[in-house]
Amino acid sequence: MKNNDYKKVSESRVIQTHLILVGDTNRHNTLYGGNLMRMMDNVSAISFTRHTRSLGITASMDVLNFIKPLPVSHSVCIETMISGVGKKSAEVFAKVIGENLTTGERYLDAMAFSLSPLWKRILNLSQLSRQKRMKIVM
Repeated sequence: MKNNDYKKVSESRVIQTHLILVGDTNRHNTLYGGNLMRMMDNVSAISFTRHTRSLGITASMDVLNFIKPLPVSHSVCIETMISGVGKKSAEVFAKVIGENLTTGERYLDAMAFSLSPLWKRILNLSQLSRQKRMKIVM
């Protein structure tokens, strides 16, 4: 591999910020956890594709702890970047920062790692058992 074939982690960095609206929230007026996961998955997919220049799917996500609720009218900033690459898959790190837009206070809301297999490996995965799929991805 030539030196110019290497990619910097910073090249895969993606930042997306969203305003939390009433339609995104639960009965406590905080962002639904599933909506946050969807946003994280979307931003992670951009990092993965930017780095590998191929399509992928999220095969797994590490434990996702919701550290602090994200209330309506706050913003949620999701930052992702590639944290590891193998021959069969890539790992994406995601960090979620909430912000109270009226006070400017920013706080860590969540962090997770997700694993995506390279698209070439996905084509036949649906025909395999779950145990075999996980061996291929790992």
